Amino acid sequence: MERKGWYSRLAAFVAARRERFGMIIFGQTFNAIFDHVFNYWIYISVLYLHGSLKGGVILTLADIAISFLFVKFYDWLKRDWLGLEMAREARDLGVLIPGFLEKFMAKYPIVKKIVESGDIAAFFILSIFFDPFITTVYLRDRQYGGMRGKEWMIFFASAVLSNVWWTGRNTILIRAFLILKAWIVVPVLILVFVGVYIVLRRKYRKSEDALES
Repeated sequence: MERKGWYSRLAAFVAARRERFGMIIFGQTFNAIFDHVFNYWIYISVLYLHGSLKGGVILTLADIAISFLFVKFYDWLKRDWLGLEMAREARDLGVLIPGFLEKFMAKYPIVKKIVESGDIAAFFILSIFFDPFITTVYLRDRQYGGMRGKEWMIFFASAVLSNVWWTGRNTILIRAFLILKAWIVVPVLILVFVGVYIVLRRKYRKSEDALES
C-alpha cells in the first residue's frame, strides 16, 4: 500500500506538470551538450596547454563568468527550462521519497538525518557533476529571484569545489594519456618505422641484385 501510495503521488505530480516537460527536455539537451564541450574538449585542452595550476585558475574564472551569465539569463527568462524548480517542488512535497524509505527512515534516525540534510548532499553532488549555476538555482529559496548573500556563498563555494574536482580529474586523465603515449604509442611508432625501414632495405637490395645480374 505504501509503495502504491507513493506511485500515485508521483503520477499526480507529473500529470499536473506535463506541459512543462517539452521545454525541460530541450533545456536539458542543450545543457548536456554545452557541459560536454566545456568539461571535456575545452577543459582538457586548457589544462594540457597551461598546466593544472594556471589552467585551473583560467577555467575557474571562465566557469564563474559563464555560470553567472546563465543565472542572469535564467532569471530574465523566468522559465523552468532545466526542471530545477520542478525538482525543488518534488523535494518539498516529498514526492522523491518512496513510502518504504519513509519507513526505513523512521526505523533508523541516522538515515533520517542524512536525508533531512539533503541540501548539503545536493550541494556536493550538483557541484561535482554539474556547475555553480545549477547548484545555486536549485538550492536558493525562491524562483527567479537573483542572488543574495547566501546564494553568492553557495555560488562561489560551488565554483571552487566543482573546478577543483574537474581540474584534478582531468589532470589525472591527461597524465594517464601521457604515460600511455610514452609506454605504448612511442614503442609502436618505433616498431612501425623499423618495419618500414626493413621493407625498404629489402626492396633496395633486390633492385641492386637485379642490376648486377
